[in-house]
Amino acid sequence: MFTSKDMAAIESTGYGNPRWENSKSVEIWRFRTASERLGWLNSAVAVATQQGDPAWKEFTIAIHEWIG
Repeated sequence: MFTSKDMAAIESTGYGNPRWENSKSVEIWRFRTASERLGWLNSAVAVATQQGDPAWKEFTIAIHEWIG
């Protein structure tokens, strides 16, 4: 993930359930950055859910911050 001045990496782990007509997945995202401006991302956690065609050419994604 890039901005005009900084960079952050996304570490994800999750599970996908491919089906013939509709594929779904859920992932937990954590972020890593050395940027001082984006340092708050290092403690952020997000849950991402995706749904799309079996080849993942067209899909929708919802990303929610996990506040614990």
